[in-house]
Amino acid sequence: MQHVFTYAADCTGYPPGSAAFWDFLRYDTTIPNGSQVRWEVSTSNVDEATAAMGPWTQVALADFANPDRLPGSEVDLRAELGVAAAQGQFLALRITLTPDPTGSNTPTVDDWDLQLSCDFNE
Repeated sequence: MQHVFTYAADCTGYPPGSAAFWDFLRYDTTIPNGSQVRWEVSTSNVDEATAAMGPWTQVALADFANPDRLPGSEVDLRAELGVAAAQGQFLALRITLTPDPTGSNTPTVDDWDLQLSCDFNE
């Protein structure tokens, strides 16, 4: 099962020359043994719909042994995407839930958080 969520960066109120950077992804999941949650990101400077069309970059995989990426262990989106893509004004987050091989145990996403910063970029 896949879910796509879109976000728009807004640096209104920051000094001229400031640019948005998608910095970190944190998440909390419940993962039964044999199941997983794949986290993918796509960015665009056109609009949210374009971001949601991909291309997708897998930035994390949550499984039974590693279910969470919380503060202190979050996903560094600038490192995963590269600086240019991390500056996309629009971001799409695709979350894919894969049950265990029997199909009887499905993972759940309990919470997630995307961190955005507006940095001077001139």
